[in-house]
Amino acid sequence: MSIASRILSKTLIFSGAMGAALFLALFGTHADQFAERKQQSIERCLAIDEKDYSTGMIFNPKGQVTMFERSRCFQDLAVGERDPLLCGKVIEKKSWFFDGSAISEVSCRNLAARRIEMDAREAASKDFSLLHRLRSAAFARNGNGTDFDFELNTEGSMSGAYEIKVLFSQAGSGETVSVYDETNRFGSSNSRKVFLLRRSLLRQRLGEAFQQTEWTAIVTLQFERTRYNRFYYDAIPAEFRSSHLERRLRFADLPLWKPEPIK
Repeated sequence: MSIASRILSKTLIFSGAMGAALFLALFGTHADQFAERKQQSIERCLAIDEKDYSTGMIFNPKGQVTMFERSRCFQDLAVGERDPLLCGKVIEKKSWFFDGSAISEVSCRNLAARRIEMDAREAASKDFSLLHRLRSAAFARNGNGTDFDFELNTEGSMSGAYEIKVLFSQAGSGETVSVYDETNRFGSSNSRKVFLLRRSLLRQRLGEAFQQTEWTAIVTLQFERTRYNRFYYDAIPAEFRSSHLERRLRFADLPLWKPEPIK
């Protein structure tokens, strides 16, 4: 029986403490890193003296001839983060001779709302059913006789960054061990990719006797939240964002890899 035909493709059921841990391991989000970067940006804006200003910049766009530097920082951040609450920190610089109305709380809120509306339109224009999904996954011994490979076959046509994870679990252990976690770009057509699993890494993470142990391998493909799509990412139906396969295997029983030519 071929490797591909032995793939077990089924929905994982998450329950109890292990289920919660497994869910986080498989579908953990990058939201924390974006929140951290946002907080760092807020701190950079706060570090600017609230009295610092620029004025007389006659070649600037209308309404930006004078401004408080901290306010400009917060307005740029509010629009970039689609966070109208930050607009409360934007104060217009008043002047008899120079117009600073484009850097103001009102302008900030209008610009942020416009960007939020643009994000919604972009999300509505996309067919998320075209996101790449796992069609099959297979494991084999690498041709060098020492390491191992795993192959992913996907179907989909929405280009973007996708996170690939491979975890192993022993029956009844209640734990999962990650052996592969990388982001890879998938293009506008079905894809076949082969990745290397070093024997030294497997031994380090799974134990000296990993080849004789029976494992459940869990392979996941998750559409990545990026700085470009993060403002509409949550609008993507969960069933389209990720897919996963699982199968049981013993490394000692895997056949030698004989890949087909990649076309």
